[in-house]
Amino acid sequence: MLWRVFLNNSNGVPLDIFKNGNKKKKNYILEIRNLEVNRIIRRRNIESIFQLANYLPHYHFLKNIRKIVGPDGDSFTDPMFYIIHGVSKHGFSLIFLICRITGGYQLMGVAPENFVRAIAVDFSFFQNLIFSMATMNDTWEHVYIFGSEKL
Repeated sequence: MLWRVFLNNSNGVPLDIFKNGNKKKKNYILEIRNLEVNRIIRRRNIESIFQLANYLPHYHFLKNIRKIVGPDGDSFTDPMFYIIHGVSKHGFSLIFLICRITGGYQLMGVAPENFVRAIAVDFSFFQNLIFSMATMNDTWEHVYIFGSEKL
């Protein structure tokens, strides 16, 4: 089961960070594996990552989510969804689809597949990754936050 995120390509949006990205395309579809069990995320860590995008040169907010189609085919265009894409200095890349809910955030999907399995087995693995993005920003080459509205 996949989430499909439709991103607008505009000047300065590095959509080539994805394996089959193409800078000349006007739109891009990102597929993210659905989590069978939705997990609540610590609000403090997510909002710290969002704040870092305001002043660290390697943390970026890109207002380019056009719409999201859920695993059941429902389409969403409201501003409650975000993608966090981390590129580690250790050579791995991961993508999280999160949804803003009352009082916090919920993890909806993950890519690539090996991270889906790791998080399903041990959710603290995910919590540690988010914590490192929020507090150990020097270990990340880039962190991209995709949204449909400005933070």
